[in-house]
Amino acid sequence: MHGRALEYHENPLSCCWVGFKYGVNADISASKVSLRFVISEFRPYILLAPTTKATSPPAFPFRKRRRPALACEECRHRKIKCDRSTPCGPCSRSRSKTCTYQNLQDEFSTTAPVVRKISPRAQSDSMGQSRQQSYEQVGNANAYPSAPSAPASTSSSLAQSHNGSPATTEHVQALLNRVQTLEKKLQEASRSGLDEESNDAPRAQPVPAAACSKASKVFKKKKKSNYEKMKFRGQNHWMRYIKQFDFLGRLKGATGQEEQAEMRAVVRKCKRLANAAQVRYLSSQSVPLDFRDHVPPKETSDLLIQGYFRTFESVFRIVHIPSFMKEYADFWVNPKAARDLYVIKLLLVMAIGTCFYQETPNSDPSLASLRAAATQWIHTVEAWISTPYQKPKATLANLEIRCLLLVARQVNMIDGDSIWVSAGSLLRIAMLMGLHRDPSQLFQMSTLHAEHRRRLWATVVELLLQSSMDSGGPLLLSTDDFDCEPPSNVDDSQIDEESSAPVIPKPDTIFTESSIQIALAKTFPVRIAIAKQINGFRSSDSYSETLRLAGDLTAACQQHTSAINFWQSTPSSEITPVQPSPFQTKLLCIFTNRFLLSLHLPYALKAKTNQTYYFSRQAALETSLSLLEPVIPDPKGHDDYDALQLRGVGLFRDVPLHAAVSVALELTTRLSAPPSTFPSATEGAARAEARCAVERFVELSAARLAAEEHGVKAYIFGRCLLAQIMCMEQGILMDEEIRRALKEGTKFCVEVLERRAGGSEAGESIADTIDESPLGGFDWDASIQDPGLDFQMPDSWSPFDWPVQSRPGPIAYPAFDESSAAKTSWALTTILVDVGSRTHSAGPQHWVLKPKTLKPGPKQPNPLPEKQQLSAQDFWQGLELLDAEFEKSELLSALAPIRILSTGGFLAIAYFKNRESTVDLDYFLDPELFENEDVKYDIRTAAEAVASQLVFPASWFNDEMTIFASRSIRPQLFQDSLDQDIVLWQGKRLKVYAVEFEWALERKIRRLTHASAGRSYSSDLSDAVSILHFLVERNGDQPLDRDHIRQLNRNGFEVLPDERTLDVVAHIYRQMYNKDVFIEG
Repeated sequence: MHGRALEYHENPLSCCWVGFKYGVNADISASKVSLRFVISEFRPYILLAPTTKATSPPAFPFRKRRRPALACEECRHRKIKCDRSTPCGPCSRSRSKTCTYQNLQDEFSTTAPVVRKISPRAQSDSMGQSRQQSYEQVGNANAYPSAPSAPASTSSSLAQSHNGSPATTEHVQALLNRVQTLEKKLQEASRSGLDEESNDAPRAQPVPAAACSKASKVFKKKKKSNYEKMKFRGQNHWMRYIKQFDFLGRLKGATGQEEQAEMRAVVRKCKRLANAAQVRYLSSQSVPLDFRDHVPPKETSDLLIQGYFRTFESVFRIVHIPSFMKEYADFWVNPKAARDLYVIKLLLVMAIGTCFYQETPNSDPSLASLRAAATQWIHTVEAWISTPYQKPKATLANLEIRCLLLVARQVNMIDGDSIWVSAGSLLRIAMLMGLHRDPSQLFQMSTLHAEHRRRLWATVVELLLQSSMDSGGPLLLSTDDFDCEPPSNVDDSQIDEESSAPVIPKPDTIFTESSIQIALAKTFPVRIAIAKQINGFRSSDSYSETLRLAGDLTAACQQHTSAINFWQSTPSSEITPVQPSPFQTKLLCIFTNRFLLSLHLPYALKAKTNQTYYFSRQAALETSLSLLEPVIPDPKGHDDYDALQLRGVGLFRDVPLHAAVSVALELTTRLSAPPSTFPSATEGAARAEARCAVERFVELSAARLAAEEHGVKAYIFGRCLLAQIMCMEQGILMDEEIRRALKEGTKFCVEVLERRAGGSEAGESIADTIDESPLGGFDWDASIQDPGLDFQMPDSWSPFDWPVQSRPGPIAYPAFDESSAAKTSWALTTILVDVGSRTHSAGPQHWVLKPKTLKPGPKQPNPLPEKQQLSAQDFWQGLELLDAEFEKSELLSALAPIRILSTGGFLAIAYFKNRESTVDLDYFLDPELFENEDVKYDIRTAAEAVASQLVFPASWFNDEMTIFASRSIRPQLFQDSLDQDIVLWQGKRLKVYAVEFEWALERKIRRLTHASAGRSYSSDLSDAVSILHFLVERNGDQPLDRDHIRQLNRNGFEVLPDERTLDVVAHIYRQMYNKDVFIEG
């Protein structure tokens, strides 16, 4: 705006003066027709003085200005119509890298054209314009901020001097003085306005540019964003940090079209199958007239209630246990007499308890059926809440139901992303009932009533805090909004409805049923401040404030640790009958330490270039490792926290992911740093601990996917991340390994989701009714560009624009040749009739998998059709060539013989001979060589060479079997397999052993539990029966212990198969061998 001349003209209707704040230079020229002023700087304003009567037209012609260019510069250059969007449609369709618009103030500015991101709806005046003025300007983005009207005398004198007065030097000087005086007054008025606003509450302050730095990032441009479907991601979301990893940049934008098409198809298939798996649990039933029809038998209900009381009720104090159990006993005496509110509460308590249900041979319902029932209970309660029934809203019973519903949704994977919305509604209901005020400040009430209000308020605040951290949404609560005290340190047995006398709380050194909730409630002030610091877009980036908050919370966490150690060291007695369980201590750690991680992680990233923040770097690492640390085994044998990790959403899914990203960031930073002059003796051990933490997260993600998880993003990201870490540790090029990890990860996800969706055919049929237009792939790239807004991206973009290692042809899966096992085929037909509730028959189309065939790429010409099914003879030929290829590697020759384990299809055709063909040989490498990336690379190179010679699938010899065995069990599993001493194939440099059969049987039964009738189901059923027959013969031809087979769980965190699967297997075995496989009774 420097040095540009502005002209003054008279308008017939009004006199307009265009000026600039902060002054006008003295270089002024005057004439009869115009005045020219050279403006010094800054922002223009317009003074308007309406005239009361018409004046004569000006004696000079009006100089027309060019219309401002509204089209973008690309469309103007190409001379096509622009829709003025951001970016515009033609630029989007032509894949233009930028869509630029000419600055609308170019006539007053010398700045270059700007690239428009998302146009601001209003622009606030940096000199203190009020918010109301900004809101009034929303409709006109090009208008300048208005200024106060000039005095009428000023305007009239200006008009008079222009109409006919001679322009003398004295007159011009007087005019200049008046303008400067007016400018000074406006400047002083603006400053006084700023001073007045600065004295107001923070909500009345204008948003300074520095304070809005975080908010401005939210509105950056998104590629082809769908503005109808968007989701705000706060500062705490884990995807803000994935751009720190090298593999994303290495993989992006360098792949061929065929590879992109193949991977997009895989992603869409994962999405369809995940939706199909969800459909199996959805219930479309209307609200029943009687909720009592949903209650399961008493034996099952007892187990579910116990599961809830020993887990979440010991952390979130929602119900009064003696009162609840009294009504529970009355319910079974006369169910019709029970209150509807109590039955609804009972259903929600049992829905939470299904997460921790441990099946036994005597339990009638299976875990899968209970999980489906829990989903139906939750949907029923949600429908009841939303209907206009004659039910009181603001009651403690209603608030209990809403609290239980929020917890039940999180442990049953139901709409976990909207918990923050429901928690906000819950807060307002609680405040409407006055729970934010301490009972001592209200009317007279019983001790139980007062204590129950304190407990419910602490539960509501805790749920709100955790949901705010999960969603990134503002907390909308401060410590000034409530004065309710923490609950008293008493057990439920100490208070009842009749008691009105105050109860004397126990000392803090004595553990009670409320001790965990009290410990959490005492940290509300500091955690509320941290949540506001993290999720508030106006919060300052003061590192000193961050350290202060972190110090306060760290001190509280240390007090928690000391208290827990003291409670656990105190022997049980009449005074302290119970001790904190591993579940309670782990949730206490997660609920508090996640706030420390969110505080330190942004500064840990800055510590790469600024050692001032080194403390945050170390604190973030230690906090993340504590969050990923396995839970201490429960002495009572309950694996409640492991079950919650497998099935929970919200913080139970996001906190491990957030911690894993933090550990991986630290690990990659250390590996990429130059060698230290004084290396630490513990550096190697520290890196190994961090790598094991990331590996545990990947294993957990795989287990979640096999259980009930619908999203595959976390698992695939973890696989790629782990591949990058391994490559950096070995000092090898990471591009190929990350491409391979991406491809193998997506294949694993497809296989798991197919089993859960009931086979690929069922998934394809259900997918026909699913609208997949909003998202054709993962939205990682969108989140990397702008972590603030998670827009739903259209099909035109997919993360598989990244280069990935692929092969021509579709992904094939093991198929069962029915002609090779007539008995099994006949028995399967029988079981489809006899056990129709477990499986279902369908027409021929149902059994055929027809994947789309992709043409081979130009770099891999393949004149012969690729074999999709390999017979035993094919494998013998391939293994002979593979053994010869091993000889070409000096490393493999030196380590020969290379020992591997195999299972699945190759075990079936090589040893049991119940199949004639399969698609690949899954192997498990010797754990002593597993960490040697050079060995694994040479093995893969040799396998690819054989595949090229024999026209085998590229993955005909792969190590995906390793995924299903956790790192901790691999050495013992390998040794047990060697002790079994069954060799499937042996050459000079390669020896293939059969995996230990009980582990192979465990994997088969789990696959059958999550599958439906189809080719893969037939194959797995045939394999399971063959393995069982071998085990029976090894057992002296005696039946096996059914409970022992069902509880096979070497990994320790797997979901046990249901009883009906074993019934199917036992029925098939009886049909084939005319005897029972399991011991009767």
